[in-house]
Amino acid sequence: MNQQFKWLKQRPTKGLAFPTSREGATLTYIPKYQSVVLFGGICNGRLNEIMIFDIQKDEWKVQQTQGRQPSPRCYHSGFYDESQNVIYYYGGQADKGRSLTDFYCLSFQSFVWKRLFLLESPPNRHNHTMCDLPGMEKIIFGGACLPEDLMYNDVWIFNYSAIQFTNQQEIPGAVATKKNCKGEHPAPRQGHGAVVYQNNMFVFGGKCSDETTQLYKLSLDNYQWKRILHLGKAPGTRAFFSTSLIKDNVIIFGGIDNVANKVLNETYLLNLTDYHWSSPFTAGPIPSPRYSHCSCQIEDIILIMGGIEQTYCSMDMYFLSQGSINQNAEWEQLKEPTELEKQTNDAANQIIMEGKMYLNQIEEAMMKERQKITDLQKEVQNLQEEADNLDTHIKKQTAIVMGEHQKASQNNKNKEIAIETIFLMIKQEQTLTKQLNYKCQQLEECIQNSYPLLHTLDQFYQSIRQIQGSDPADLKVKKMADQFANDIQKAKEAQLESLSNIYAVYQKFTALSNRNEVELNQWRDNVKDMNNDFEQLIFETEHD
Repeated sequence: MNQQFKWLKQRPTKGLAFPTSREGATLTYIPKYQSVVLFGGICNGRLNEIMIFDIQKDEWKVQQTQGRQPSPRCYHSGFYDESQNVIYYYGGQADKGRSLTDFYCLSFQSFVWKRLFLLESPPNRHNHTMCDLPGMEKIIFGGACLPEDLMYNDVWIFNYSAIQFTNQQEIPGAVATKKNCKGEHPAPRQGHGAVVYQNNMFVFGGKCSDETTQLYKLSLDNYQWKRILHLGKAPGTRAFFSTSLIKDNVIIFGGIDNVANKVLNETYLLNLTDYHWSSPFTAGPIPSPRYSHCSCQIEDIILIMGGIEQTYCSMDMYFLSQGSINQNAEWEQLKEPTELEKQTNDAANQIIMEGKMYLNQIEEAMMKERQKITDLQKEVQNLQEEADNLDTHIKKQTAIVMGEHQKASQNNKNKEIAIETIFLMIKQEQTLTKQLNYKCQQLEECIQNSYPLLHTLDQFYQSIRQIQGSDPADLKVKKMADQFANDIQKAKEAQLESLSNIYAVYQKFTALSNRNEVELNQWRDNVKDMNNDFEQLIFETEHD
């Protein structure tokens, strides 16, 4: 009695939904709900639907989600965090073979998608590995990048402990840090296998330049790479196989031989205590050769589905478990069948083939319908993006209009202050003009009142000038009269000059008042035009 492995094949019979054949998808086990989540992959096109298999009910269902879901992709990585009840997905390959670098998470309670915002992200990649670390951290290694046609051997630590779950579509808090490693670095590669065991990461296989069966170990204490010498017969060079860790054993299945280009369905085991490779005996219906299939662990049981050989493999569920098996009894089941058994088997095979053909037809019809749903989801996503862009544009235009409104309001306020100042100046000028007119009227009255007196003085002066004789008194009077006449003439000239100056000042005040009145009217017209422009801008914004 040896401790060996056994395959169990299962195809759910309940429910109407069943996943289409695909490669490059991810399977994620959700212990809390005893469910398995299938996401992404590629068949006729890349997919981004979420399908959930309920282990207890033995049925699949298509899960509807909310929020902006990830773009269709394949060859990505994913994991489930039980403390947050959230599934995370990273990277992958999008349409036209373009590699991705985005992180998404999906709440398994509300089924709302969120995209993670990282200040620094690993370069775009697909066909990489992401392994568990203690706490809320994962380690990312290797992968390929298209269309740049690159392969990586870099190491990144993804920490999601500080994620802040908000109502926003993009949430912060996650951090990705590149580690500078030393030692014997493995060559850049994709489609490899990796596990973390006792604070070391082990890497094997993959598509790379050296095409060897070398096993590598990275110490997570000092990030030092080291080549490991293994015991036993190691599997040949291969890539795109599934890798699982059960206790202290690494179990790989399937893949494609890098040298012979042969698709495989072998199972190998690597014991990490002594680095010994072995090919254990496996009983039960062994899955057909395949690579790029998806797998996950349900406690100590390995589940694989899908993948591709020459064509896409079926999505039948294969469970690999370890237990006590009587190898001789298994071989007894392989004895030569009787003729009746052969006929029965042939008839059964014929029925199975007809059933498979019918199932393939159903799968093709379902695939077409799912493609239609995917196309509709893309259209909805595009419409949502257009609506978001339009909303952003409206917000920007509204901000611009409000800014212009604030500027216009400030300008109007300044102009109102200027108009009030001009009104005050005009009022002051009007007051001064009234005072000046009053003074001019008083001066004219004084001049009019002085005319009779001047006339009398002129007559008196003329009579004095007619005095003849040489009497000293007469001569003195005549001299005084001449002096008085000169003073009167000077007084007249001074009055005329003062009157002329006053009239000139009056004309200046009148001209200044007229000019201020014209400028005031111009200010009024400008304010009126600005109000009309602002009302037109508000009208256009509201109708856009």
